[in-house]
Amino acid sequence: HSDRQGFSVEIDYEYSLAEHLIRPETGMLTVAVAGILAAYAIPAYRDYTIRAKIMEAMMYTTAVKLAVAEHYIATGEFSGSAAQLSDLPANISLEDATGIITIHLDAIDDSFSDEDYVKLFPEVTDTGIAWHCESNVRAKLLPAFCR
Repeated sequence: HSDRQGFSVEIDYEYSLAEHLIRPETGMLTVAVAGILAAYAIPAYRDYTIRAKIMEAMMYTTAVKLAVAEHYIATGEFSGSAAQLSDLPANISLEDATGIITIHLDAIDDSFSDEDYVKLFPEVTDTGIAWHCESNVRAKLLPAFCR
């Protein structure tokens, strides 16, 4: 820009983080960093999604636990509590004589075998029924109260 009084120059430079990533001399470094991040993130995400699926299945057991507890309080035994439940999801079963609820994990995710499970055991206490958890899968895949 110029006029009779003076002369001026404007210089604009915008720096973008993407510029650093696409420069040829940093290409291999970028690929290496992306590979390292993916190597960590993909298994962590996989564990997270499996844990979420297990937690969702455990939420379905809430109604089953309530029916078992109500039946025990009314009759003093677990036997017969299954009759109160009309539709159990295919991956959840109830042992009528003991009140033990089993979540069959092979129906939740393909990474599990037909022998993988989470079991919820009822314990009669002075204040009602307390539930305890047992599983044969890695603890980090289970909700905190099941570890």
